Formats: sequence, C-alpha cells, structure tokens
Amino acid sequence: MKKSILISILIAIAGCVERKEKAATELYNDKSVFCIRAQLPEAWSDYKGIRAFLDEDFIFQNIKGAKDTSSWMVLRVYEFKSVEQSRLNIDSILSWQINLVQTENKTTHLLSKNVNKRSSGKVIGYFDFTTKNANRLDYSRFLVFLKRKKIGVLELHHRVNQDTFLKIANPITESLDY
Repeated sequence: MKKSILISILIAIAGCVERKEKAATELYNDKSVFCIRAQLPEAWSDYKGIRAFLDEDFIFQNIKGAKDTSSWMVLRVYEFKSVEQSRLNIDSILSWQINLVQTENKTTHLLSKNVNKRSSGKVIGYFDFTTKNANRLDYSRFLVFLKRKKIGVLELHHRVNQDTFLKIANPITESLDY
C-alpha cells in the first residue's frame, strides 16, 4: 500500500515537471526582416553538396535531412522588390507553389490546403500532397509565409509512409517561427 502511494506521488511529480523543449534550429537570418527557426529532427544535417542557382528574386536556399535521405527539407527565401506589397498574400503564394508542384510532376495528388493564423498574428499557409514515384508514394508539405516583401517556402519531404511523415512534419510546422 505504501509502495503504491509512493509510486503514485512520484508519477504525479514527474508529470508536473516541465520537460525541456528541444531548441529551435536557426534556418535563415538576415538580421533585418527575417529570422526563420524550427525544431528539426536531431538526426538531420546539412546537405552541403547541393547548389542553388540564386537570382534577383530567389536569394537563399538551405537543405537539411536524414543521412539515409528518407526525409529532408528545403528552405527557399525569395524577395520580390518590384512587386506591390498588396499583391503578396498567403493565398496567392499558396496558389503559386501548388501550380509549380503540379507543373513539375504530373503524378501529384493534393491532400489538403490550410491557412493557419497564429496567436502572434503571423500567418502560415501550407499544403500536403503525395507524389507517385515508381512503386511508392512520397509525402510532402510546403509551408509558405511572408514578412514584408520576403517570402519563405519550407518544403518537407518523406519517402516511407504517411504516419511517419506526419510525425516529422507536424512538429516542424508547429515550431516554425519567423
């Protein structure tokens, strides 16, 4: 009886102790407008050998992922200096990215499209889709967000199954801050 009460007390205490959250990884920081952070899986590292062909509007790319390449992310940052601020909104950026994905790969199936307004006032749009490759389905989520004339597009990809994909994508989506 005493042991069960002691165990119950210890469990209650353990439940009250706040767990330390994993620190967010800084993915991009231009020091003036955009500082993008998210909690990434610990096993992910930089893919340094992949080059980006940057131009006037496409100003940054960062690629990280698992060593076995089963899951990875690509962060792209754009700055559209010549576009009116009023034309830059989450819905138009989501449509732009969905059209790009569907143009690049005809075997894409859109699963969902969401716009998430956070309590901080920041808005993140995202869409999930599958792509048929050989004998498997690849799962992806594109997150889009903007601040002034800078647009962030964070792609998350996974090659195994939807449950594992969601275990990776949902925490990154929830922790994304800019």
